[in-house]
Amino acid sequence: MLFGSLAKWTTEVAKVQKGDIGFLRNYESKKLFGVFRAESNGLLNIDKNAWGGRFPAQVKVAWVKQYAPLQNADALLWSLGINPAKYILTLDEIAIITGLLMTPEQVISVTPYGQTEQPRFKTEDGHLVRSKSEALIDNWFYNNGIVHAYESRVPIQEDMECDFYVPSVGKYVEYWGREDQEEYRKRMDKKRSRYSKNHLDLVELREKDMQKLSDILGKHFGELIKRRKGEQVIRKSIDSEFVLSDMQWTILEAAQGAFGNATSTMELAKTTGLDNAAVYRECVILRDTGYVGFTDDSHGMAMLKITGPGLLALRERDRLTMAIN
Repeated sequence: MLFGSLAKWTTEVAKVQKGDIGFLRNYESKKLFGVFRAESNGLLNIDKNAWGGRFPAQVKVAWVKQYAPLQNADALLWSLGINPAKYILTLDEIAIITGLLMTPEQVISVTPYGQTEQPRFKTEDGHLVRSKSEALIDNWFYNNGIVHAYESRVPIQEDMECDFYVPSVGKYVEYWGREDQEEYRKRMDKKRSRYSKNHLDLVELREKDMQKLSDILGKHFGELIKRRKGEQVIRKSIDSEFVLSDMQWTILEAAQGAFGNATSTMELAKTTGLDNAAVYRECVILRDTGYVGFTDDSHGMAMLKITGPGLLALRERDRLTMAIN
């Protein structure tokens, strides 16, 4: 198989070396095809008769693996900080694009009010994040049972949102994915300065950290994971007849700060990142088992309040958790 380009791109094509990984972009349909491997260096006129000589800057290629073409590729790549017309990609950019081709079902286009269409990646807990790496981070929190918020406002004087926030330990997580861009570095330095000035606990991640994500996040949130594993044992000792599910326990944890006060299921859904309908359904179950008080007010808002056995169980859980740790 042969790729060809115009003579004016000869210098760029000549940078391609045998064994390099690449992709094919159709500039008319805005589709991206891949994954390919170069079977030759970039040269002039490997086949001078190909395309009637119109594309003399050429390289031989072969499929590494053939995926379905990526739709609307130009807008997607721009949103990830990658110029669609770029000839030579970094290793990080190759990994990002390969990931997009492997899991296109996780890419969703959303249009914020008054803005242009932006691609998002759907995580396992339903969050719509901005990059494949953010999806990996979000999924790590979800799979380790850690309640987290995405793009939550940071409670400081300046208007600033974090990438991730873990309320149970008060830690913020920022993923710096475009440090090769000058304007991005300026925004990054400003955010880091604000975190430092306000004495906030910040965990910083970069693209190179994605290969050892579990190790890095495990160091920062290992104690929280250990505590939750202890809670799973405690749940059974608290109530042998009714064992709380992970979702129910997450809802109760989110509502724990509202002792004596009612909170809406909509707010709980926002806090936990869970689907509102799912929160409503689980709260009905919790009401029927006596863990919470649950009503629908005159405005049609579903309200929840930790009461009776639920409050006692949570207090007993905290006491036993402290004893185990």
